This record gives sequence, structure tokens and C-alpha cells, in this order.
Amino acid sequence: MVLDAGFGDFNKKSSQIAYEVACWLKNPELLNFMSSKTKEIGQPSAASDIVEDIGEITHTWMRLNGERKSTLILK
Repeated sequence: MVLDAGFGDFNKKSSQIAYEVACWLKNPELLNFMSSKTKEIGQPSAASDIVEDIGEITHTWMRLNGERKSTLILK
């Protein structure tokens, strides 16, 4: 999706990734173009949608496998 939409690139080599990002940061026109492309297809609620999906999957798993008490302590 990122490649097809025109706001990203792909490379397996970390040195090439760093070089590519550095090139983007030096080119305000390209950054503006890429930013506008992300807004066209962006999904602002994607993160919360993912969290909800994980929660639903977790609850389903717990129902199917029996609820167990968590040892996780939140501070």
C-alpha cells in the first residue's frame, strides 16, 4: 500500500534506508507530496481499531481456553 500510494519506499539494507530517509528530509517538496498522499488514504482510527481487534481476539481466546488470572501488574 505504501509503495502503491507513493509515500514510501522499500529496501532491505539499513544503510540504504537511512540514505533514503535522509534524502526525503532534505527535500521539502517531496515530503509535502508524501504527506498529502498519506492523508488521502490515511485511517486516523487505525491504532484504536487494532487495539479493539486484539481485545476481541483475547476475549475469544479466554472464553475458549478458560479464563486465567493475569500476573501482570499495572502501575
